[in-house]
Amino acid sequence: MTHYLSTIKEQNQLNAFLEVFEQSALQKAKKVDENLANGKTKLLSGLVVGIKDNMCYEGHEVTASSKILKGFKSLYSATAVQRLLDQDAIIIGRLNCDEFAMGLAVVPSKVQCTVILGLRKLVTYCQSQRCRLCVDCRPFGFDRNGMA
Repeated sequence: MTHYLSTIKEQNQLNAFLEVFEQSALQKAKKVDENLANGKTKLLSGLVVGIKDNMCYEGHEVTASSKILKGFKSLYSATAVQRLLDQDAIIIGRLNCDEFAMGLAVVPSKVQCTVILGLRKLVTYCQSQRCRLCVDCRPFGFDRNGMA
């Protein structure tokens, strides 16, 4: 887990993550390690996942990449997120997306714009692929265009 967290910090200039859930991810990783040591595995044990900012995760901020919702903490976890958690996936953070996930690229995000690895200018590029370039975690959630 520390590898993923340090890679996110190293690649911070990409602005792929709006927030990293460092403490909860480390706690979940510790729990998953204990379960694995005791021979208790689940379907997604230890899979590191970044969720789009339009997916609710209980107790964590969710803004749909809009300044209007800044500071709103979700009261529940979306069914898809809960199913990931139930199968011991580790949610590492919130990924940037178009405002309210209504566009084709993250350039219109009201929170922060993203860049492609190696380029230092604003570009139109699928946010999920940026997550893979950033830390090789698995992005989860969809923008309106249907791209993961």
